Amino acid sequence: MTEDEVIQRASIPYAYRLAYLINWYREPLLKRIEDDLSVSRSEWIVLWVLSMQEGIISRDISELTGQARNSISRAVISLDRRGFIERRPHEKDGRASSLYMTESGDEVFRQVMPLFEERETSLLSGLDVAERKKFMHLLEKLCSHVPNWKDI
Repeated sequence: MTEDEVIQRASIPYAYRLAYLINWYREPLLKRIEDDLSVSRSEWIVLWVLSMQEGIISRDISELTGQARNSISRAVISLDRRGFIERRPHEKDGRASSLYMTESGDEVFRQVMPLFEERETSLLSGLDVAERKKFMHLLEKLCSHVPNWKDI
């Protein structure tokens, strides 16, 4: 059976197509950064989130990304040991640590992010400007409904 036949026969056509696209977008990049930089998927997720909002706690990263807490916790420990992030006492929760990217972590992030951006450009290259806008609108609409079903 060919890839196209699998795509056409999927009993969950929308979810399968989304998964198919994201797997071809993400997996080669994650393998490359793991091979080249020894940065795991979970570690990359922590760095990516910290690039947008430093000072958050690992539980928040897990909730924002839908990643398992234990995976994020292990990533935080590893990144801290390697000097890519630092943990500081959280102002309100003495059990938690606020997370901050170090200069070394930022250097890794700056090496990797352009690869994801280039890949996204390739992903969208089959769509014209109007289709991209419509696609973004539909993605935003779907994302806004996640709270209605994520705890099922």
